[in-house]
Amino acid sequence: MKKIHHVGYVVEDIEIFKNSFVQMNLVSKIVDVIQDAKIELLTVGGGSFVELIQPLSPKAFTWNFMRKNKQGLHHICYEGYSLVEVEELIAKTKMMKIRGPIPAILFNRDVIFAMTRSRDIIEFIL
Repeated sequence: MKKIHHVGYVVEDIEIFKNSFVQMNLVSKIVDVIQDAKIELLTVGGGSFVELIQPLSPKAFTWNFMRKNKQGLHHICYEGYSLVEVEELIAKTKMMKIRGPIPAILFNRDVIFAMTRSRDIIEFIL
């Protein structure tokens, strides 16, 4: 089933940022060596997922986003698509593939990142 899996926020400090939300419960917490970031997956309220990404160095995929924006909504993530379906969707909607497939340690699956024509970032869990 194709659905939104989570929204991803890039933050300067996970602990400070997550305390500003109500009813957040930790699902998973890692240091992702591929993304060079601390990452936490949390549920909010009735079970929606939020991913908090704290870049650790200029090598982090999200470092420039944090430097430019400080912190904020970074991407929306979908699941339920195959690699072929994602590639067809990217071509059909004229998105630009940014990265992937790459391993997403947090989900133990590969992901693809794409940018829409309006410059929004979409992540697909394969």
